[in-house]
Amino acid sequence: MKLRVWIPLAMLSLAAALPAKALLTTSGREPIHSSAWKGPAEKVINHPARYRGTIGPIAPIAEFFYTGRGEELNQLLELYEKIPERQSTLYLTTDPGEGNVLVRSSIKGELTVTLRVSNASELKRWRIPKGLRVERLDVLGGSSASKQGELEQAVREFIGRHSAAPDDRHESRSKRFSQ
Repeated sequence: MKLRVWIPLAMLSLAAALPAKALLTTSGREPIHSSAWKGPAEKVINHPARYRGTIGPIAPIAEFFYTGRGEELNQLLELYEKIPERQSTLYLTTDPGEGNVLVRSSIKGELTVTLRVSNASELKRWRIPKGLRVERLDVLGGSSASKQGELEQAVREFIGRHSAAPDDRHESRSKRFSQ
């Protein structure tokens, strides 16, 4: 009796999931335009360092992946700082993942930028614009290797050097990052 109930439910679940996948739009390097992204936000989305993106039916509404070193990523950060919305936060993580930079867009077009740090020498190449707040994202299931610990320490020191002025200082909070 139970098997007769579960089989139709499983088929119904699969049938519902297929149209959602069909609503997912993928992109490469071609320009993408949306009324939600204006001015600097559109320039961030369409930056030449972007190599892949998805715009999908469930939140976050869009994810874009960027790769590059040094000057390309510094240009991306300068554009991100110019977006006229509430104070922008740049998130740093040592979580291994796709690309150097992940940009997420909400349904309202608000962007968040996460830099993936794979070694401490990368931190020396980045110029963090003064208008960006810098926070660290915790690594889920983080490695206990000493190399990972050294990298986490380098990220903490980097964030300390890029803190806001004392009157603008806020309590830095760690956020969980999962992918």
